[in-house]
Amino acid sequence: MVSFRDFIETDGKNHELRGRTLYVFGFGTALHKKSSHFIIHSDDDEADIPVKEVDFIVMDGAGSISRSALELANYHNILVTVIDIKGRIIGRFTTGKAGFGKVVKTQIRMFDGKASNVLAKNVILQKTWNQTRLLTMHGKRRGSMRNELYKLADRIKVQHSSIKNLDINAPDFSARIMGFEGVSSTAYFNGISYLLPKEYKFKHRAGHPSTDPFNALLNYGYVILASFIDRSLMQQGFDPSIGFLHSGHRYPALTYDVIEAFRQPIVDRACLSLVNKKMVKINEDFEMRRYISDHGKIQLRDAIHQYFENKCIVGDKEMRFWDAIENQITSLRGFINREISEIPSLKF
Repeated sequence: MVSFRDFIETDGKNHELRGRTLYVFGFGTALHKKSSHFIIHSDDDEADIPVKEVDFIVMDGAGSISRSALELANYHNILVTVIDIKGRIIGRFTTGKAGFGKVVKTQIRMFDGKASNVLAKNVILQKTWNQTRLLTMHGKRRGSMRNELYKLADRIKVQHSSIKNLDINAPDFSARIMGFEGVSSTAYFNGISYLLPKEYKFKHRAGHPSTDPFNALLNYGYVILASFIDRSLMQQGFDPSIGFLHSGHRYPALTYDVIEAFRQPIVDRACLSLVNKKMVKINEDFEMRRYISDHGKIQLRDAIHQYFENKCIVGDKEMRFWDAIENQITSLRGFINREISEIPSLKF
């Protein structure tokens, strides 16, 4: 398991090193190699990062990476993920040591049967529980909003109960569970919008492209979270493109299966905190009210890394969210290998 306990922090105009993750960003920024160091260069800044300080590289936006830098990353088993200017994962460079072999064969076989329904039910139950938890938590703190937030949380609880009672052998299982999840998410994001200042309120959850500043924050935050889950899945031998809940070829389906239980306690809380503490400014940190500026991205990445350090409960154990991601993926591997019968629930 990769350790994130050495929380290294360096800043530059074109890079950040956070928790052994190197973010490279900015138009015209290039990542090169010199001996056993990564060199980050732009017109007005240059940085030298020893390879021993890096576990993961995220190329964010319009930057470039040289072949020699890729070879250095490959030699040291460092995954490189590329995010486009709209905040979408568009590719990754792996060492070829992950995502192949026995685990993938078992993954394909298990996800093609009833095991996929068991896993889907588990993860959506975790998601709806965490949605309820976040709204009721804020309801307790904000007396003027309490009644409205509690009503929305109760609506989610009804769907949670329906999911809990749903038979995994039902012929229409997938359609029904996604229907329950859809109702829950509508109520949840109504509650999230209710918690925001007037200028950040939104009518509905919007993926790519985002339609407003807060959805832009959510979209970028989910991509950062997804990149870590994506890496952990490949390190444990999974193929992120083969999911048990989501499907499609345009994004890593399994990554977006696993992310469901982590969205609310990490990204959603980080976005709410940034906006309500006025750490991002709507007229300075967003472009066309739909895309986040580099400064806004830095603020959000820092907030997400802070929430990664927070504690949660997995099964009956307390651990940081960093470790919970690894734990859940290890449990998933144990489940498909029939070593355990269920995935431990995650709560915060």
